[in-house]
Amino acid sequence: MLPARRARLVLAAPLAALALAARGSSGSSAAAAAGPCTTAELGFSLGTIDHQQDRVPIVATNRSAKPCTLRGYPDIEFVARDGTTEGVVTSTIVPVTPINLAPGQAAQAVLQFLPFGPDTPSTEIKLDVTSLRVTPPGATNPAILPWAEGPLQDQGGATHPATYIMAFERR
Repeated sequence: MLPARRARLVLAAPLAALALAARGSSGSSAAAAAGPCTTAELGFSLGTIDHQQDRVPIVATNRSAKPCTLRGYPDIEFVARDGTTEGVVTSTIVPVTPINLAPGQAAQAVLQFLPFGPDTPSTEIKLDVTSLRVTPPGATNPAILPWAEGPLQDQGGATHPATYIMAFERR
């Protein structure tokens, strides 16, 4: 039989190992306590456009020296040549989960868009987009990305818009 003091130490070691394992791959408590990512901490870019599906990932890379967390949807606005803007609705296709980004890590939110092409009905309104304003969840100042994919169909009055943004997901 073990003395009472030694028994407590024998039990404490396996419990500590279980607690460390329960943290999972997210790692340290510093990653769990990371604050929301700000526009200044992130570098934004457009990924490879899928012209078959009319989708493009908006990539957010943590450029700061500390971890940060993305949770939810970026706020997206198309900016037209004449200065008008059009916001983009969100889609629940990708579930919202917190994404801890260590320095240098990236996440993406996929943008589905509706191009204005030669087969677009003449009743549709053309939006001559030149850039995107991308604002991370909870932030107020946007990053500006150039848009070179041509005009889009104006979805401002659509009841079932075909242009939408999905939640951030790990890249």
